[in-house]
Amino acid sequence: MLTSALLCLTMAIYVEARGEPVESQMAVASVTINRTKEKGRPNTICGVVKQPGQYTWKKHIKIKEKKAYLKSKRLAQLYIQGKLKSNIGNRTYFNHRSLGKRYKTPYNAIRKNNLIFY
Repeated sequence: MLTSALLCLTMAIYVEARGEPVESQMAVASVTINRTKEKGRPNTICGVVKQPGQYTWKKHIKIKEKKAYLKSKRLAQLYIQGKLKSNIGNRTYFNHRSLGKRYKTPYNAIRKNNLIFY
C-alpha cells in the first residue's frame, strides 16, 4: 500500500514528467519537496500537490502507462528516502517550455529537456 506522500509525489512525477528523462523527473520531485519548505505553502507533499492551479494532477486520473507509473513510483520512493537528489537547488517552480511562462524568482532558469525550472 502506498502512503499518501508517496502516492502524491508519484502522481506529480507521473503526470508532470512521465515522458521526460529521469533527470527531469527528479527535478519535478525536488520542486515538490522544496515547496513543502517554503513559507506560506503547505508543509506536506500532498498539500503542495493539491494546491489549486499548481499541478495538473487530479484525484481521478487514469494510469494509462503502467511502466511509466511504476518508474515514477520508484523515483518517488528513492527521493523520499533521500537516495536521489536533483541539482536544481531551491527552485520551486517549473513548466513546460512550450508554455513560454516565466516565474519571477531569485534563481536563474534551468532547462532539463522540455521542462524549465525556476
